[in-house]
Amino acid sequence: MYPATAFDPTSNSLILYEGWNVVSTPLQLADGYDTMQIFEDVDSGGHSIFHYDGANDRWEAMGSQDEFRPLEGVWIYSTGPYRIRLHFKPEQEQRAPVKHLYSGWNAIGFWDVHQACARDMLLPLGSAWSKAHGYDTGTQADEVSMERDGTGSHSDQRLMFPGKGYWVYMAEEGDLTYPRYRTYSCCAEWVGDYHGAMDPLPSADDEAEGFYDTLTSSSLWNGKFINGNDAAMERHWKDPAFGGADSDYSDSAHMAFFVGHGGSDGFAFGTASDDYSLNYDEVRWGNTKTDWIVLGSCSTLNATTREHWEDAFEGLHSICGFDTIGGAHPDMGWYFAQQLMDGETIWEAWSAATDQYVFPNDGSLRSAILAADIDGDLSTPDCLDDHIYGYGSSINPPGDPPNFQYEVNLCMKE
Repeated sequence: MYPATAFDPTSNSLILYEGWNVVSTPLQLADGYDTMQIFEDVDSGGHSIFHYDGANDRWEAMGSQDEFRPLEGVWIYSTGPYRIRLHFKPEQEQRAPVKHLYSGWNAIGFWDVHQACARDMLLPLGSAWSKAHGYDTGTQADEVSMERDGTGSHSDQRLMFPGKGYWVYMAEEGDLTYPRYRTYSCCAEWVGDYHGAMDPLPSADDEAEGFYDTLTSSSLWNGKFINGNDAAMERHWKDPAFGGADSDYSDSAHMAFFVGHGGSDGFAFGTASDDYSLNYDEVRWGNTKTDWIVLGSCSTLNATTREHWEDAFEGLHSICGFDTIGGAHPDMGWYFAQQLMDGETIWEAWSAATDQYVFPNDGSLRSAILAADIDGDLSTPDCLDDHIYGYGSSINPPGDPPNFQYEVNLCMKE
């Protein structure tokens, strides 16, 4: 499904293979290193470098002094493998690129040094795009297409990669852009009053509000909503395919946080407006927006049943929760958010918060994470090493992760 890598972030190098390559620069190049002359040492077998003019539906050869711009896909032939070092402008000089796309086929480049699913990369195009595909240098053939709102092998949650170029088919004209500075969103819900059906959780509100207020104090993050007690509802977390409305609620934010009772089958609410509990088989997270779910609920990620949540991953990076019983604490939410903003990974931040505020913090209770694996190699951390946006690196998973990584943390205060 995913062909050879086109960009090496450790050396900022484009990787060319024998045959035709469709490549792009993932960021703006420094002056003096921003033309096709950077390919002058490539043995092209007598072939020109080409780009595609979507306005006039024609191929155009490129000269050595033509600019190599972000969001532009170019075709280059190589008689063997090469690595082309890219020299980027400093971060403070990077500007948001814009490429106008025309009705019909257009050739684009991928922007950013981190992979992203087609849905997110092409989001600025709205409903104007219908399908996209890359070029497999190994087979010298077009890849399987990614279709807007598609499923299975044509899902728009399949990944696009830095350094590659892509074909995009447009039903109408539109502008592809990528803002250099972005804002991200979070949401939170909590249930402390279960109307006698379960024990009250008097700290649930403080924990959820602490998380929400602290993270939204960042200039990079804004709040979508926070609901408590009977305003927190099962439908807000359930996929529309099962009668829910999560695309308007929990799946409309990049990070969603819940505090309330839970168990190995899911988590509980205080009102029967929808249902008192949300079951793991009723959720599909990430097919709208959300990347990270945090469940301050007992046993939601119990080691013996955690695989039940794997079908919930449809673009989701990870779920944090508890392997055992957990506990709500008025300071755990803000502390967790502050750790995230201090540059800790999501798993490090959740471990630190549960170490500090889950009692007895003597190692008898365990927090946990279930994270999407990217490459099928469980020896690499992939989404386990995610930071929240704006505070470190993260990696985007496909909508159908090949595997999952599960870790537990003994809640112990140093």
